[in-house]
Parts: sequence; structure tokens; C-alpha cells
Amino acid sequence: MKDAYKVEGIEELIVNTGLVDVVTNKIRDKIHTGALAPGQKLIVREIAEELKISQTPIKEALNRLIAEGYVEAIPRKSMIVKRISYHEYQDNMEIRMMCELFAIPTIISYSQQHPELVTIMEENIKQMRAVLDAPELDYDKWLKLDFYFHRHYMETVDNQAFISFYTSLRANRYSYFAFLDENKHPLSRKHLQLDNDEHHLILEAVREQNLSKLTAAVHEHIMRPRMDLDVGAQARQRIENVVKLYQQESNGI
Repeated sequence: MKDAYKVEGIEELIVNTGLVDVVTNKIRDKIHTGALAPGQKLIVREIAEELKISQTPIKEALNRLIAEGYVEAIPRKSMIVKRISYHEYQDNMEIRMMCELFAIPTIISYSQQHPELVTIMEENIKQMRAVLDAPELDYDKWLKLDFYFHRHYMETVDNQAFISFYTSLRANRYSYFAFLDENKHPLSRKHLQLDNDEHHLILEAVREQNLSKLTAAVHEHIMRPRMDLDVGAQARQRIENVVKLYQQESNGI
């Protein structure tokens, strides 16, 4: 993709931000939209030539993206757009399900004492709605808002080690890029609308302080993207087993 990094009038872009920020944002945006495909090699010299800047800010930008999980360094000092394998995605989603099911009783209990949680979640959904209504989808903003929607209610668990572990999963990004890798195009507005509809169901369950309803909403929200990826009956059964174990424990079996 010869023009994948090309920036028109880059001097005008660098007003209140640094060059590394501009380059980082540009490459990240190309990854979000699929202009830079999963597994594609990133060559510092070529990027520098296309942007007509030195290699140093390119290297710094790529290092940032490695830390963020967008780029992967491979042997012999090459860098590629990170590819999410099916097994990585499967493992990530199972762990995410375990974490969120574990947190549900605490979320319900917390919401009874802190009604502001619902207000925060409502505002987050409102901002995601604005992204959907915009003429051009801002995938970077969407992924950040999606991350914080779940982070808001998961932080009700007063255990910093647990929160740090959950955050490190980057679960929404795994779903996004697994879909992108398999389908060769980013999520459509229709997919994102389904995502936000499911957020509404989670919000309503928290508002009603309904444990069983929240369990069902979380389960549906995590399971539904798997249908898009056609992960197969065996994979679906594995995650269903996690849910059954949770339900048995919740019922005191």
C-alpha cells in the first residue's frame, strides 16, 4: 500500500501537538480502518520517505504502538501490524467472560450505594451514539469509549490487581482486530450499533440492580461477536461452560 502513510500538508497538522503524536495517530488510524492490514510489515525508511521526515519520530511512534498493542516487533528487527490469532481471541474472550461474571454481584451491590455509576454509563453511551451519528466513523474514539464503558462498571471491584489484569486483556480491541483480520474490512455502523444496543441492555440491568438480567446481558455481549467470526460449536461450548459454572456457584450448587 504505497500511500498508506501519506499525509497531505503535514506541516499544518503540527500546530499544538508533537510530530511523534501526529505520526502515531496517523498509523493507528490506518490500522483501525484496515488500510494497514494485520501482519503487514512496517518499514521505517519507507514511512519516513512518504512523510518526508526523519526516521527518528517514526521509530518513536512505532515504539508507542508496540506498547499499545497495535504493532509487534519480530526477530531481525522487523515490525508488523499485530495479528490476532483465533486462539488468542478465544482465550482472551474466555478470560474476559470469567472476569465480568465474577464482578457482577459487586457491580449490583455498588450500584445500590452509588447511583452515579448509571449516570456515568449513560454519558458514555451518549458519546458512542455521537460517534455513530457522525458522517465519518472515528474508530479510535469508538474503541476508547467502548473500553471505558466496561472499565466504569468493572472498577466497582475494589481490587487493583484484578482491574489491572482486566485492563491488560484489551478485550474490545481483540474482538475488533480479529474481525478485521478475518473479514478484511473494519466493523460497519450496523455492527457498532449492535454493540451499543447491548450496552443499553447492560445499563438497564445495572439501573434495575437486576443480577440475572445483567448476567444475561454480559453473556450476550461477549458471545455475539463470536457469531461474526464463525468460531464453531466447540469454541461456543467452552464459553458456555464458563457461564454454567458461574450460574451453579451463584445458585449455591
